[in-house]
Amino acid sequence: MTIYKYDGTINGIFSCIFKSFTSDETPLHISSDCVQTSFCDDVVNVRTDEQKSNRVVKAFIRYAGKGALHDLYYAFRSGDKNKDTIIFNYVRKTLECRADISQDFACPASLDFYELINRIGNEIHRMKGFLRFSMTENDVLYAYFTPDNDITDLLLPHFIARLGKESFAIHDTKRNVVAMYNGVERKVVKLTVPLCVTLADGEENFTALWQTYYDSVTIKERINKRAMRGYMPARYHEFLSEKNRKTLIV
Repeated sequence: MTIYKYDGTINGIFSCIFKSFTSDETPLHISSDCVQTSFCDDVVNVRTDEQKSNRVVKAFIRYAGKGALHDLYYAFRSGDKNKDTIIFNYVRKTLECRADISQDFACPASLDFYELINRIGNEIHRMKGFLRFSMTENDVLYAYFTPDNDITDLLLPHFIARLGKESFAIHDTKRNVVAMYNGVERKVVKLTVPLCVTLADGEENFTALWQTYYDSVTIKERINKRAMRGYMPARYHEFLSEKNRKTLIV
């Protein structure tokens, strides 16, 4: 079996697709990470070539449209360990069929791709309601989370509209990416060092007040933990002040 190894960029995936067609082979898997192989596997290192990548992009747009290209970049944000192969298979199948297969859910490549971008959209929707902000000592609202997907900048428009002219920062601690807004300008940065955050005096009191309110409106006799986990998955409880009874200092 053939495995393609690339540099981790989306142009690298397009270069892998070009390599696949010119070599008349379909790799079992493509990855930018170290892969565990068997004795019979053949690992091929594919160099990213912008010219070849552009040829693949132009062909894909011709058959699927520019909207579908946007979906590819959207899917590339996924944290799924198989995202590279899923995107590869979807684009390759589109070029093979010379048609838009985005609605052909009988096709495994199309279905896998749809489920990939759907999971990203679902997480964005959840985070719009699950993020909890705390006031820092320099009067900036701060929220941290560890999303499955790289969605930090995609949350900015929602919270700019919601918080108005308030200055705030959203911190993806898994990727160490921070999206910031100062009431006028927005910026997204990838940090190379850990971010140190100090909460404002009295912030813990506001957190305790919110927790007290949450407890007081709860009807203990009607608690349904299974339903609660369905609407509010346990993996997000760490970032919810009403569920996490620890201090929010990171």
